[in-house]
Amino acid sequence: MRIPSGQLDIWGKQIPVVQSRDTYAVIRKALMSTTATYRDRRFDVFLQVPYGNDTNVFTEGDIVIVCRGAFFSDKGALSPEDADALNKSHPNATYLYAGFKSDVERAHKSAVGSSVAFGTKAIRIEKHRNRR
Repeated sequence: MRIPSGQLDIWGKQIPVVQSRDTYAVIRKALMSTTATYRDRRFDVFLQVPYGNDTNVFTEGDIVIVCRGAFFSDKGALSPEDADALNKSHPNATYLYAGFKSDVERAHKSAVGSSVAFGTKAIRIEKHRNRR
């Protein structure tokens, strides 16, 4: 299959690196804020491809925030004694996904205002001025 030259031109353009970097900096700062309600939780914020590793693609990348302090288990196949031992050594999380998601949404709103759309697992931030 032949690739049209117009498509090659699009693929050959580098995304605006400065805008992408600045957008990430604004979002990361909001997510890492000392006023974030989850600030005492174990979490990581990082870029997922493409622009996190300077890949030359024309699409956007994802900023990921992961809560590392949650533990969930399936005890259905365990004996009552084993389930009890697991409960004592690894209690279930008290900070659930819904609370973390809500807290992250608040942090996003503080950074970029109302130009965000909240989905079930992702938040889309609309382009605005110099923001990608």
